[in-house]
Amino acid sequence: MKTLSLLLAVLICCSARTISAQQSAEPGSSTTTNSSTGTQIKTAPQAAVPCSTKAAKLRPGFLIIGTVFDERVLSFPGATLRIRCAEEQKYRWEAVSNSRGEFAVRVPEGHSYEILVRAKNYMEQNVKVRTDQGDIQQRLSIRMQPLKSQKKGSGQ
Repeated sequence: MKTLSLLLAVLICCSARTISAQQSAEPGSSTTTNSSTGTQIKTAPQAAVPCSTKAAKLRPGFLIIGTVFDERVLSFPGATLRIRCAEEQKYRWEAVSNSRGEFAVRVPEGHSYEILVRAKNYMEQNVKVRTDQGDIQQRLSIRMQPLKSQKKGSGQ
């Protein structure tokens, strides 16, 4: 019985190695090895999808995260962030910074994006993000500047 179990385990191990070797030979695919278990995970090849297609909406894979600060470098809750592909006119994603000034938006990878940050009594900020450089996320720190027309200290 022990011999049969051992033989079965060896057979499964050898067949798994053969299958992973065949899969890694496929063009465009890649494998990642989990360091804790030693298992290999095959990833499918990913082609660049135009931002305007419906398939791009279904494949978000890049995380844009960050924090919005005011002019005194304190967290800025309630700032509105609108995100669009650089080659488009329409904004597709929107987020609002939380009570700690933080935000996170997941977008399809492989494109360039423009982020418009707005808040009342502050100048608009434009930030550009590229998602085609092999990373899976980008962290931003956005510092808002007050409008010049604000009067400080009204004398009352």
